[in-house]
Amino acid sequence: MKLGVWTSYQINDSLYSSYVLGANINSINKTIERRNLNESIDSTITEITHTLPDYSLLSDEEIINRKEELLHSLCFLSFIGLKSKKIKIEEVLGDEGILHELSHLVSGSCLDKKKTLDNVRVLLTKLQKSAIGLYVPV
Repeated sequence: MKLGVWTSYQINDSLYSSYVLGANINSINKTIERRNLNESIDSTITEITHTLPDYSLLSDEEIINRKEELLHSLCFLSFIGLKSKKIKIEEVLGDEGILHELSHLVSGSCLDKKKTLDNVRVLLTKLQKSAIGLYVPV
């Protein structure tokens, strides 16, 4: 069971929702502060049933079959990691960054599919660790 709170934050005129995992309000508040999204807490501590999957555990075939879903989630994970300064922009957008590597799979332009998939998995693990509050701490 994953405990946490539902949160919301605003970008321009749009309101977005998220969650922060944690079993006590002090650690949750610290995570919210570190995420740097100016979030507000919208619930009491509750069971968070709809969390992002651990994409690093997907098989090569699953990564390929779910690449569009993965790309969408990577945008959010990258946003959290970059706003909290837990990951470098090069690791997200650089020539060897997660979005660039995944774009090779999406476009079918990778020369070595196995190597690209291995790189994506390693980068996914790092990115998920940087997306504080979204995954159970490793």
